[in-house]
Amino acid sequence: ALRSHYLKLLKSVGGIENGELDNGQAALKFLKADLSELKKTADIYRSDELNDIVFSVSNDIGVSLLGENGLINLEIVSEKYTKDELKEILKSFRKKKKFHLLHGKAIYLDAGLEAIDKTMNEGKVDLDSLESSRLPFYSAFSFLENKKVKISLNEYLTTAFENIKNFKNREVEIPDFLLDKLKPYQIDGVKYLLTLHDYHLGGVLADDMGLGKTLETIAFLSIAEIHKPLLVVCPKSLLYNWEAEVNMWNPFLPVYLIDGAKITRENAIKSIDQGNKAIYVTSYNSLRNDTDLYEGIEFEAVILDEAQYIKNAGTKNSSSVKEIKAKTHFALTGTPLENSEMDLWSIFDFLLPGYLSSRQDFKDKYLLNPLGHNSLRKKLTPFILRRRKQDVLKELPPKITEVTTISLNDDERRYYDASLQEAKELLKSNSDSFTILPLLTKLREIAVDLPSFFEGDFEESSKLAYVVDRIEEAIDTGHKILVFSSFKRVLTHLQSLLNETNIPSYFINGDTPAQERLNICDRFNAEESVKVTLVSLKAGGTGLNLHGADIVIHLDPWWNEAAENQATDRAYRIGQKRTVNVYKLIAHDTIEEKVLLLQEKKHSLYESLISNTDEALTKLTREDIIFLLS
Repeated sequence: ALRSHYLKLLKSVGGIENGELDNGQAALKFLKADLSELKKTADIYRSDELNDIVFSVSNDIGVSLLGENGLINLEIVSEKYTKDELKEILKSFRKKKKFHLLHGKAIYLDAGLEAIDKTMNEGKVDLDSLESSRLPFYSAFSFLENKKVKISLNEYLTTAFENIKNFKNREVEIPDFLLDKLKPYQIDGVKYLLTLHDYHLGGVLADDMGLGKTLETIAFLSIAEIHKPLLVVCPKSLLYNWEAEVNMWNPFLPVYLIDGAKITRENAIKSIDQGNKAIYVTSYNSLRNDTDLYEGIEFEAVILDEAQYIKNAGTKNSSSVKEIKAKTHFALTGTPLENSEMDLWSIFDFLLPGYLSSRQDFKDKYLLNPLGHNSLRKKLTPFILRRRKQDVLKELPPKITEVTTISLNDDERRYYDASLQEAKELLKSNSDSFTILPLLTKLREIAVDLPSFFEGDFEESSKLAYVVDRIEEAIDTGHKILVFSSFKRVLTHLQSLLNETNIPSYFINGDTPAQERLNICDRFNAEESVKVTLVSLKAGGTGLNLHGADIVIHLDPWWNEAAENQATDRAYRIGQKRTVNVYKLIAHDTIEEKVLLLQEKKHSLYESLISNTDEALTKLTREDIIFLLS
């Protein structure tokens, strides 16, 4: 029994009786094994050479991060080995050797060195000096992800991480002219931006639409110790809005628009004073054409408003903003994730270049890896501040959303069923998605308003007839109404129907000039003569404050639920005092019902990625198309 127990123990540690271990891995297993139990049943003798083998060299090697003035120096360090000894050990590891001979002792190059070698590669550490200098501050966050490496931080970094984590505890002196304008959560937003700016870090202010991101940003720029110009890049429709907001919230802060003809923009750029604090505002379109004119100019910060405009990394919008030199970069957007996680990669490639690795590495590490989703969320957390209305605006009245189902009339049903059959036949023929997409749009057009898109003597549109009745009823009971559609033609048709019933209305679409948008918003909110504003969904996502309305009607659902929510938030925002009722009109037994289900299906995909994430959808897979046509 004793011998049987002895043989069992010997086998468990990888040993053999009466023989030699001629396999390298088997010998290593035996040499590294815990022999304490085996010693109870047998005497064990080892030569001095074997006793001198060091098996845990990686435990004696670490990484020292030294931060200062927003930059990082990285050094490979050890209390046990000199720098020259470390260099030789690491060189042997890179040559894929199993052992390194040092002063007559064998050092086993254990797997833990892989983590150290990875850190060296990521930090571009020179093997001769074992150091790397002037790395961006945010690289420290990536190094700390590697739990297999012992990392020491100097006092600057320790304090910095504490300050970033606890930014709300920061003491900040708010100027009197802003103090009574900022709500507590907005002061927290200012503290967040100030803290990131202190350490040359960028970030996303991703508050819900209507929570006052512009005001928070202007307050931050007003308070920060800045002696250089600042560049705000925004959609063209928001240029005058930025100018008006800066003048309203801080009339002491100079603001200049870079807009107009090429020569006008060129002169404005040439006049930028690099030694003084001032805000310069330009549009994505203008910047795209003026990138070369900014050469030699360095801004304190570049701030992207509606940063989802650079969600596609390969576009000129994305490449042009990344060419502007600045100490820090910030992004303002209520929808940082609109289509897919790749939107985030593109935005972060502007904010913190390299932080999320290359595009392909990002896909491999976070999107294709089953465990990547949680890792990505943790990595993004320090650099995205996201607050929802219901969490921070307790005084904001309720928002009630109701789906209203409308039945198609005979003409609409006949056209719809014929087009649906055409789409199904095309799908059966294995046509690609791009061929089928126009038919999906055709189905949506029929479902919302057949007369807007097809010639013929049709019955009155089911949806528009319903909407006109509801608008009349709402006006009679003292309400103001916003009506959204993704189709400009439908809104034009609706406006003509309203005119026939003597109901005046404003109309805002993608062609409405920026200044006119502001004028319409001001008149609509302040006056009672016009109680209806029609807005194209694309134009309604940005730069409109229409809190005068308390009823929102969506004539048709859009693939991207976030776009619908942004549109609704034109009314449901700071300044709103009444309950906002949102009505989504859905045509029964049509693609619109499937779009609602698809929105919900896609919603869960992103929910856990960003704290209090937005709802998102757009890129339709073939499976999505089959679902829509089923």
